[in-house]
Amino acid sequence: QEVVVDDQDSSSKGEVEMDTNEIDSLRMKVESLNQQNQYLLATINNLIDSLSDEEMLQFSKDQITYELSINGESIPENGQIIVEEGMVDILLYETKLGFDFLSEDWLEKGIISGEEYIDHLLNIDTLNWTLIGTDGTVNTSRGYQSADIKSGQQVTFEITDELRERLGIDTNLIQIKMK
Repeated sequence: QEVVVDDQDSSSKGEVEMDTNEIDSLRMKVESLNQQNQYLLATINNLIDSLSDEEMLQFSKDQITYELSINGESIPENGQIIVEEGMVDILLYETKLGFDFLSEDWLEKGIISGEEYIDHLLNIDTLNWTLIGTDGTVNTSRGYQSADIKSGQQVTFEITDELRERLGIDTNLIQIKMK
């Protein structure tokens, strides 16, 4: 029995072959990245063994980063930011990068002090604000949202010295001005 293949079937067959080739190529890239990842983890573990306790503490702190953002924009070094009137989101993010090579003990030493990292935001009048945040394996955020900040208004609060140092900014006073 003879099978008739029309042009549409030929083009579909070509697309399937191209998709199969792309899948094979991606599998090879994934395998290569996995091998590279294993090598880097082994190298990091070897280097960690040679660190003093002081160096290890700094390395642990470097693996846990913090970012303070207002409406998705990072706070500049001077602590002042101008945003559109209306809804304002103040979010403090914590990112933990060292799960693969730091012990739980060193991870704990690397985080900012206190029960909750949100406690490093000081003197926020939260009366008309809603608590917001996200939870993930590597990234979490905590913060506040207000729906109705008018043009010309200003929101100010402070941050602890420890958070200021981790953020790498020059001031403890955060000023949010509405356009």
